[in-house]
Amino acid sequence: MAAELAEAEGIDQLTDQHWTVIRFMRKEYAEKGTGPTVRVLGKTSGVSVKELYQLFPKGPAKIAARIAGIPKPRGCI
Repeated sequence: MAAELAEAEGIDQLTDQHWTVIRFMRKEYAEKGTGPTVRVLGKTSGVSVKELYQLFPKGPAKIAARIAGIPKPRGCI
């Protein structure tokens, strides 16, 4: 399912780095009830903010949350 959602967002193939972010998003949501913001992702996921924007160019937190199957983080437009 994630691969289909990613493709709909213009991401042709999910790499290991994509999966690192997706798993981190799911873990944070399970623990805290909300997905992490871009700032939190960049500081705690092991993937820099610059890399996040390369992986998810249309908006790292919002698009990664969609692919991870969780609601978008608070503060996302």
